[in-house]
Amino acid sequence: MSDAGRLASIDALRGVAVLGVVTMHCSLAVPSIGWAWMQFFAIGQYGVDLFFAISGFVLCEAVERRRRRGDTVSRREFLWRRGVRLWPLYAAGIWFYGWVYPQNSFSAAQIDDFGGVIGNLLLFNGWQLGWENLLVPGGWSISAEATYALLFAALLPWLRSIKTAVLAWTVAVGIVCGGGETLRAWLVSSAVGGSDAASGYWAGGYMPTFLGGVIVWFLSRRAEGRTLTWRQRGMGAGMAALLFAFRDVGPDGEWQRVIWIGAASALAVWAVADLAVGGWPGRALVGLGQLSYGAYLVHFAMIDVVEVLVVAGLPVGASSGVMFGLMCVGVVAFTMPVAWLVEQVVSPRMWRELIVRLRAGENPAP
Repeated sequence: MSDAGRLASIDALRGVAVLGVVTMHCSLAVPSIGWAWMQFFAIGQYGVDLFFAISGFVLCEAVERRRRRGDTVSRREFLWRRGVRLWPLYAAGIWFYGWVYPQNSFSAAQIDDFGGVIGNLLLFNGWQLGWENLLVPGGWSISAEATYALLFAALLPWLRSIKTAVLAWTVAVGIVCGGGETLRAWLVSSAVGGSDAASGYWAGGYMPTFLGGVIVWFLSRRAEGRTLTWRQRGMGAGMAALLFAFRDVGPDGEWQRVIWIGAASALAVWAVADLAVGGWPGRALVGLGQLSYGAYLVHFAMIDVVEVLVVAGLPVGASSGVMFGLMCVGVVAFTMPVAWLVEQVVSPRMWRELIVRLRAGENPAP
């Protein structure tokens, strides 16, 4: 598959992940659909696992492309580019949810918590319990992405083969998770804080999914020039679905669960990594995937908007199924244009061009 087709399929996969997360949150906003249906739509939470696996895949692809062009990939430049991608939109989210719309249904903004605000601005919020979603709903996952970027940059020299990549990442995960547990134990036994002083609860469960994306990237390199058959893709997707379905009722023990989730994420990416995307459904998924970061940050507010403008206007006695369907369709319809507008205003490309000009000593145009 061509590079353009390959990236389109990854964007489509991002679109699937966004739809999963949005559907899950919409089900929380319409609890009248019943507990059984809420549990069913809770499978959308695995969209987060998929996002992390895709990140591992895409970062490897970006670094390899620069190496093919003969460019030197330094840690500093890598982190700078990743920061330019993550921070401006997240800072905009802090401003919006912290000051413009703190009464949203998904976070209790506490702008008087100075430490929490600084921790969010530094993308450290995922490591302190109480800061994770202090300002931005789902903000912990952006902190996790920043952590992955730091580890990825530290391990760049070892990301040359699947063996060294797996070994290096496993050691890094052990150090991070072990260090987190050591810090938590120290805080519990000291006067510095209580048992809830440190967090990073997501580290052990989600870091292997990022590694899953890295592994899939190496596997896809080995399979270059050989298109997966529909049967192979179907088997991979089916195995991933089974693993995801049994994630919470699978093997007991944290590390068994970690392997379970990581394997499921890797299989999900592998199943569609070279899948050509065509037709209007494919184009819609690609479009949603290209706006996935903005859509993720925006959709929390859009759920409240749709609830007020659409769902609240339904006649008394409207079925919960109709309310839920309108909620999902309305949120996606509102989210995509708003996410596009936010991405244009807080564009990474705009920031990069500004930085290049400043580095060159030019006076940027107003």
